[in-house]
Amino acid sequence: MQHDTIYAIGEALIDFIPQESGCDFSQVTAFSPALGGAPVNVCGAVAKLGGRSQMITQVGDDPFGHKILREMGEAGIGTAHVFVTQEANTCLAFVSLAAGGNRTFSFYRNPSADMLFAPERIHPEWFQDAYALHFCSVSLGDTPMKEAHEKAILYARQSGALISFDPNLRFPLWPDREALYRRVWEFIPQADILAGECENDSLYMRQPRRLGIYTSFLRLGWRQNCPCGGYYGGGGCFRGSGSILLAARRRRRNGTSSSVVC
Repeated sequence: MQHDTIYAIGEALIDFIPQESGCDFSQVTAFSPALGGAPVNVCGAVAKLGGRSQMITQVGDDPFGHKILREMGEAGIGTAHVFVTQEANTCLAFVSLAAGGNRTFSFYRNPSADMLFAPERIHPEWFQDAYALHFCSVSLGDTPMKEAHEKAILYARQSGALISFDPNLRFPLWPDREALYRRVWEFIPQADILAGECENDSLYMRQPRRLGIYTSFLRLGWRQNCPCGGYYGGGGCFRGSGSILLAARRRRRNGTSSSVVC
């Protein structure tokens, strides 16, 4: 079987994009709902480039969950592994964009449907056509979804797929920063590709200077680092030999990100 499909696991949510940018949350007068979630963005980018992608997640049996399913289908994202539950509502994220370019997120997920995704739903045969499995840190809290990630990574690795990790730090979702740092470092050694933004590097790498960051990469076995360019760019690094998958993100004016996989 041909390994030509990019899988992503994690949150599928509704981003509420502010009508105004360059201001605080309290000054935003209206928000527009949009399909979101970093893993969904990767799948959408793959589909837009003519590739095959499959999303692994769970949404609520509510208008927002149905909107996500419909718009993923319209975008060409595979939804065979997207489940619907009545146990919790779909995750919502309100976004504001300050004048300096910094984003602020306010999440509604206590819990949300994606967090309750049971690891028992993951099956090894899903990944028979997998080229890569991509995941992020948002869904790595102490929930069933974290266990589902571990199972998906195991099965994807057994099928010969690459593992891609974007440690997109969302501090409001964690009890403290140390807990997030520890969890990110728990999963970094499992990845072949590390994608992200340099503006976050000094945080999750716990290194004061970029040289220290890249030294940490090399100690883990990555062969090359692909520097990224702050607010307007993203990049990644890889380790091992063979094919290279590089995920990069371009920040939109409204503060959201779109992912490009090449």
